[in-house]
This record gives sequence, structure tokens and C-alpha cells, in this order.
Amino acid sequence: MGKWADELKKIAPRKAENKKMVEDKMALYQKAVDAAQKFVGTHSKSVPKLSKALTEMMEAEDDCAEVATELVKLEEKLEKAKKDNKKDEMKKIEAEMKPLIAKFDKGRKEMATAADAVKKSSDEISKEAVVVQGAFA
Repeated sequence: MGKWADELKKIAPRKAENKKMVEDKMALYQKAVDAAQKFVGTHSKSVPKLSKALTEMMEAEDDCAEVATELVKLEEKLEKAKKDNKKDEMKKIEAEMKPLIAKFDKGRKEMATAADAVKKSSDEISKEAVVVQGAFA
């Protein structure tokens, strides 16, 4: 056989290898595109929930801080009344503290609920982000 027959024998296997390589890369890229599209969809759905929950959490934290500030003041007055053995004043202060403590507890529950929502939305987004990263592994 001649030189060109030898070249022809090399071309066919190389063509098959190149075709397989390109098809494998295209399949990988399609996998990444599919994962990215799912990530974008999940991100679009989760980010508003995440933002809302974060806002709720921050507002609840602000409310709790405000109430705690008032409770600190009342607690100081209560300690003074106890020290001075002023029972009527102690009852009055405790009565003032009761709704504030309830409000603080409510705010703490709201913070926990919002924190759970933040975690859930973040986990949904993160899960899809890992899939996108894994598409290239």
C-alpha cells in the first residue's frame, strides 16, 4: 500500500474519536445547561421568599431588641422595689413587664419561623447550585 492508503487508514479511526469527543462534550454542556436552567428557576422562585423571610427576621429582631430595652429598665426598677420592699410597686412593675415579655416571646417565635424560611430557601438554591457545579465533574 502506498502513502495515501496509510493516511486513509488513520483518518477513519481519528474521525470516530473526534466525533465521540465532540458528542461527549455536547452532552456534558447540555447537562450543564439543563442544571443551570433548573437553578435559575429555583433561584427565581426562592429569592423572593428568602428576601421576605430575611425582612421578617430583621423586623422581629428589631422588635425584640426594643422590647428587651424596655424590660431592662423595668427589671432595674423591679430590683430597686424589691430592695426597698415596696410590694405594691413590685406588682405594678411586674404587670407592666408581663405583656412585654409576651411580645418578646412572640418576636422570638417570629424570628425562628423566619430563620427556618431563610434556611429552607437557601437550601433549595444551594442544592441546585451544587447540581450545576456537578455537571462539570
